[in-house]
Amino acid sequence: MKVVETKNLVKNYDNGEVITKVLHGIDFSVDEGEFVAIMGPSGSGKSTLMYQMGLIDEPTSGEIFIEGKDVVNIDVHERQQIRLKELGFVFQDYALIPELTAAENVMVPLIMMGYSKEKAHDIAQKFLEKVGLGHRLNNTPSQLSGGEQQRVSVARAVANEPTILMADEPTASLDTNMSEQVMDVLKDLNKAGQTIIMVTHEDIYGKMAQRVVRLRDGNIEDYGNGKKK
Repeated sequence: MKVVETKNLVKNYDNGEVITKVLHGIDFSVDEGEFVAIMGPSGSGKSTLMYQMGLIDEPTSGEIFIEGKDVVNIDVHERQQIRLKELGFVFQDYALIPELTAAENVMVPLIMMGYSKEKAHDIAQKFLEKVGLGHRLNNTPSQLSGGEQQRVSVARAVANEPTILMADEPTASLDTNMSEQVMDVLKDLNKAGQTIIMVTHEDIYGKMAQRVVRLRDGNIEDYGNGKKK
């Protein structure tokens, strides 16, 4: 089953003087349980494509479907609910709240979903243990290494058991050892059935995915399944 699909997806940015065309009619899909890496040169549209599928940004034209549902023509509240309940996000800068502990950072979206603090804490502990940080529940980000902070970010992203986990350059700010720790977590999650879409510029980590999709100049030039543009 296709969990996300785009049809003729176009994204332009207009600053009032110049229109920059970033995505040129992208047709793309990811099946349930797949681990797909999106790769390409800087400026090829990798993160832009992810932000459209993740409902962080809105396309200029085209269609996006999540689990068969058209998510372009929906209101702001419904978009927020889909982001909160169906999608998990991991960013290269971790995006943790510095004043909160690891457990509290994971709890934030769960409380937003309506869980009690006690239930949210139990879930946070469960997922921090899954990423090897059960002993770091009460540490703030400043007390954690970069790799540990990114693993907290991963735990937060999957604590609501999203349909799709989206990771934008999750190893970009990490050294080799920490990067491998984060990639091991992602691979384990995928083995357990988690659908993952990851943007990366690093071949060594892209090859750890099941399929590598390559973009160039806003077009897909290789779908990673034997099909080329």
